[in-house]
This record gives sequence, structure tokens and C-alpha cells, in this order.
Amino acid sequence: MRALGLPIFAKLLVHGFWTRRNEKLSKSTGNVVDPGELSAKYGADAFRYYVLREMALGHDADFDEGALAARRKGELAHELGNLLQRTGSMIGRYREGRIPVVTTPDPVSEGFRDTVLHSLRKWDELMKSYQIHLALGELWKAVQAANQLIEARAPWKLAKDPAKSGELDATLADAAAALELVLLEAACVIPETAEAGLKQLGYAGKTGAREKDWPSWPTGQGGRLLGDITPLFPILEEEKRAQE
Repeated sequence: MRALGLPIFAKLLVHGFWTRRNEKLSKSTGNVVDPGELSAKYGADAFRYYVLREMALGHDADFDEGALAARRKGELAHELGNLLQRTGSMIGRYREGRIPVVTTPDPVSEGFRDTVLHSLRKWDELMKSYQIHLALGELWKAVQAANQLIEARAPWKLAKDPAKSGELDATLADAAAALELVLLEAACVIPETAEAGLKQLGYAGKTGAREKDWPSWPTGQGGRLLGDITPLFPILEEEKRAQE
């Protein structure tokens, strides 16, 4: 590069090797994996999520198709996908498909929002230092917090008591807002899923562009009509067979 008069790299980001059963992937040993086949089977987003979640930059990682299937079923389908389905279904059932308007958050909402925004800040810090596997773990803490909020507040019980209408509104609106924030950030890893999820949330903005005051709680969701709620990660055929 010096001979060509080109500047020398100031920094190189080098990923490690993928191994299988602790052996380097090699055609001669026949232990290679086909990303195209895995993407066709599990979905490109699930495959991309897995490899970024498993490998620490600069270190080797061991490929395990069972772990790929487990992350798709657990973190993606169960935690993220079910959160959207539950939230969307309850907004449809209790609020005619429109995200509730919440003017003043209660203490539970304030604590939940702080938790989600903290996770987003940590996600951002870790992404900037290229610790993508850890960053995704932080982002998923926001997903898990939203699931815990729904379990703790039990909207299906709140809906039976007119006096708890405000709590119901806050719970549904907070879960929808957390989903929007997570999907907007996760779009760099699971772009097709993020686009589909945001569409279901009725989001009409752009992905990849942050607000100037990021991270901040969404303020324009109230009254927004949701789209059709469908599974982000449908159950796989082999999972169906295993249940039979």
C-alpha cells in the first residue's frame, strides 16, 4: 500500500473462524454448512441473528444448528414474536385496534420506560465498540422487560374492571412503544422482521434514522391504528412434527 501511495489502515476489524464441533470448517472434512440452506430453512433474519449473537468479534465461534433453532424459537419467536402478537391482539380486543393515548405515565410505566431506555443506551455503547453479541443481549432485555410488564399487569384482568382503564391503556401503550423502539434498532440485524413488525404496529416512519433526542419514549403512537397481526416467526414444520 505504501508503494501505491495509499494510506495504511488505522484499524482492522477481523472476525474469527467458525468451527463445528471445535474443528475448522473445511470442504475436505465435509463439515461445512450452507448459509443458503440454513436461511431457507430458518429464515435469513434468524440465521443472521444467530451468527451475530454467537460470535464475539475477533474470536472463533462454534456453529451448532441446534442452537440456531433454539434462538429462533426462544428469543425470536417466543420472546419477540409473541410479544407483538399478544400486544397487538389485546389492543385489537380492548381498544378497537388503536394504540391507547396515555398523557401521564404512572410509576410502573415510568420504571418500565427507564428500564427500556437504559437497555437502548447500553445497546448503543456496545454496538459502537463492535461487541454485537453483547449488544443484542442488552436489546433483548427490553423485550424481556415488556413481556414481564404484561405478565405483571395482566391486561386481561384489567380489562374486566372499568376503574383500571388507565392502567390498561398504559400497559398496552408501553408494550407497543417498547416494541417500536426495539424493532427500529434491530432492523440492522433482522431487517425483514423489523419491517413486518413495524408495519403491524402501524408505524409509517423510516428505519435507520434516529430522532435527535434518541433514545426517548415515542410520543406519536397514541390513536394509531394497528395493521394485521401475524406471526413474525411462524412455527417450523419440524417443530410441528415434534409436537404431534
